[in-house]
Formats: sequence, C-alpha cells, structure tokens
Amino acid sequence: MCRTPKSVAEVSAELDMPLQVTKIVLGDMVATGLVVVHRTTGLSGGSSHLALMERVLGGLRRL
Repeated sequence: MCRTPKSVAEVSAELDMPLQVTKIVLGDMVATGLVVVHRTTGLSGGSSHLALMERVLGGLRRL
C-alpha cells in the first residue's frame, strides 16, 4: 500500500479508519519494525512545501 511515503492522514483515508485508530495501529507497527517512519519535509522549500500541503489536502478530502 505504501510504496512511497504517506502521511498518517493519507493512510487513514485509504484504510477508511478513524485517524486516532490509524495512529495507534501505525505506532504498534513501528514498535515491531513493520513500518519505517520518515521525517516530513522541511517548510523552507517552496515547491516541497506546496507538494506536502497538496498531499495533506488530498488526505483530508478522502476522510
């Protein structure tokens, strides 16, 4: 499902799960090594910031 990095909100929307439940499940998966967590992009880059905001908006729309 996540061949590319996704936000927790995007994962939540794709799984049709409440955000808090998704956070708990992902937290458990991180603890067992099933999921790798990447840092979010910095807010200093204009185009990367825009891409991040578009991904967040897309995830919110799917909620």
